[in-house]
Amino acid sequence: MARKFLVGIDLNKNELSNAVIQNLASAPASPVAGQIYFNTSDGEIYYYDGTAWVSVLNESEVISGTFSARPAAGTAGRLFFATDQQIMYFDTGSAWLQVSNFGAVTAQTTYGASSGSGSSTDYARADHTHGTPSLTNTTPQALAIGGAGAVGTGTAPSREDHTHAMPSFGNVTAETTFGGSSANGTGTSVARNDHTHGTPVHDNTAHSAINLNALATPTADLNLNNYKITNLATPTLSTDAATKAYVDGVAEGLHIHAASYAATTANLNATYSNGTAGVGATLTNAGANAAFTTDGVSPSINARILVRLQTSQAQNGIYVLSTVGDGSTPWVLTRATDFDTAAEMSGGDFTFVDAGSTLANTGWVSVDEVNTVGTDPVVFQQFSGAGTYTASDGVLLTGTNFTGVVVASGGLSVGATGFQLDTTIAVRKYAANVGDGSATTYTVSHNLGTKDVIVSVYDNSSPYAEVVCDVQHTSTTAITLLFSVAPTSNQYRVVVHA
Repeated sequence: MARKFLVGIDLNKNELSNAVIQNLASAPASPVAGQIYFNTSDGEIYYYDGTAWVSVLNESEVISGTFSARPAAGTAGRLFFATDQQIMYFDTGSAWLQVSNFGAVTAQTTYGASSGSGSSTDYARADHTHGTPSLTNTTPQALAIGGAGAVGTGTAPSREDHTHAMPSFGNVTAETTFGGSSANGTGTSVARNDHTHGTPVHDNTAHSAINLNALATPTADLNLNNYKITNLATPTLSTDAATKAYVDGVAEGLHIHAASYAATTANLNATYSNGTAGVGATLTNAGANAAFTTDGVSPSINARILVRLQTSQAQNGIYVLSTVGDGSTPWVLTRATDFDTAAEMSGGDFTFVDAGSTLANTGWVSVDEVNTVGTDPVVFQQFSGAGTYTASDGVLLTGTNFTGVVVASGGLSVGATGFQLDTTIAVRKYAANVGDGSATTYTVSHNLGTKDVIVSVYDNSSPYAEVVCDVQHTSTTAITLLFSVAPTSNQYRVVVHA
């Protein structure tokens, strides 16, 4: 079924390719002026002039024959080709006017003559020629550095193998100091292609990319001019610079220990061995053999574990998971080497817990000094943590962990970087103006992440009507618009939906 257009189609002076007009065996009914069709019965094209159907062929055909058989003039616009003369004639409505004939070519013997369209109605033969002037015998001028160019007044052409003399090479003055200024100079000699110039200025900018650790060790005090040293690591040696966090911990009377991966949430069913005064002390699984777990996590071998709720408080402390355990092997915890002597359990010992369903991101500190490991109680109290919170709309709190909540098929998704549109559901839009008065192709970067986009283009001025151009879905982040005629500045606006 043919599509009907209720308004005219403006091709804006662009080509209509591979088009077929209406084919009918007879003229259509109720025609309007300007309507056309192709008559399949006689093979002619007709147009309606407002009164009757007129054959296009009758008004545009070229009549041919011998000159003597030429019909009488009287139908303006007709052409007649005289086959015996090879000449075309045009019917003016009252007489036949010769259109063309071959004329004579005038020889061109001088250079610099102006061109002219001419007034003759005769044709020039395809193999006609024009003469040229003689070559000059004048010696070419020598070139001078800085000399001005000139058109000249001569009318004779130069020979193809002529040459111009060149100036001599000059001497370059050596630049032996830094910071010398450049100058155009006044010399008229040519510089050689292997000449050299001075070196750049040796200043701070030339060293701006050198790392401090590549410089020599200072031999005097370093003045930072009241600026800070930032992003320091935690000190390990007495000569290391200290971070503010480390100094604050010392000021608060804390002994900072390495973080623990997890902490216990109940008494462990385990057999305690005190080792040598605490060194090498262990807690060995006394229940059914299984891998070690605590607070909803399964630590790996050598993970640090804060044991804090043993019935016998002397067994509490910071341990290392020395044997993970399985169905045939009991798990084993061994006191950490930084918390296995009385000297290391002097009270104020702090460790941070990294993981766990309830104790992740909490800090713990021992409150009492231990004189005898394995005898004196080791008590840890919470020093820091997320505290107690209530999850409001759109937020879920699990232990100390907040997570975002989205409605299924609501158009949002949540991940590690935050909330974002669910691009499988939500429609997104990008819009921009196009047109600069010269280009006919424009790449529009929409960054919507898909080629499945809907594109519309409309005029950027009243009545803001939609227009049609070629659209290429170039990539998942861009489309390409192609116009036959370059749009003026911001003439159109493109809207992309995905």
